[in-house]
Amino acid sequence: MPSPRLTGARYADCHSRKMNRAGRPSRGKTGGHASATAGWFVNEAPVHEICLLYAAQVCPYLSSPWHRMGDEFRAGQRREERISLVGFERTSQVLALRSGLQQDLHTLHFKQEGVLGEVSYSRRGELADRYAALLADEEVPALSLAEAGLVGLFNEHSDEGAAVTGAALMAGASFLKNVFRVQGMATFARTPAYRGMALQFLDLQKLAELGEGSEDPASRFMSAWVLERQDKLPELLAGWR
Repeated sequence: MPSPRLTGARYADCHSRKMNRAGRPSRGKTGGHASATAGWFVNEAPVHEICLLYAAQVCPYLSSPWHRMGDEFRAGQRREERISLVGFERTSQVLALRSGLQQDLHTLHFKQEGVLGEVSYSRRGELADRYAALLADEEVPALSLAEAGLVGLFNEHSDEGAAVTGAALMAGASFLKNVFRVQGMATFARTPAYRGMALQFLDLQKLAELGEGSEDPASRFMSAWVLERQDKLPELLAGWR
């Protein structure tokens, strides 16, 4: 479940308008913090604005102020009365930091910069008109074969996200400090092949060979995607590589 307070960010990227969802500062609770020079460090991943508003319509946690937490650390706690959605220009950094709830685990923290605006709400109906307007204006970008293949893998539920994580690791996320200490990464930490694959992804010739001959669809589609995007990779991914 997301943190009690959420943020959203619209920023320029390769395809469409996006929103980032992230924790807001909450009187010392785990969530995020900000300064004039450092930007916001938050513990929720980026998300499109329209996706966040959709979630606010259908997710029990986001749509109702009477929702109760169910995890072992916050069981019974009521959702805060109002939730804030904050727009940012960009995600400039991702760090794997120790969790504020579970000290033996790391979680990903996202640095957001350039606040563009903020909307707060309590019940889902307050955002219905905004969601309808975004939905009417939404343009689905054309996808390359590699992107279409990755979307298909990312929408599968059979492997609990392993295809998504494995593809991201091979593209360069394995070079992110402490990434293998993040919750849910134990399987990949025990398999050094992913770091080896990531090293191959730095070589364009080996990338081409993987794209043509790999039997693993995540490897095949991701290698083709990196090749076609090699000069315009997202800033964070380019930095890890």
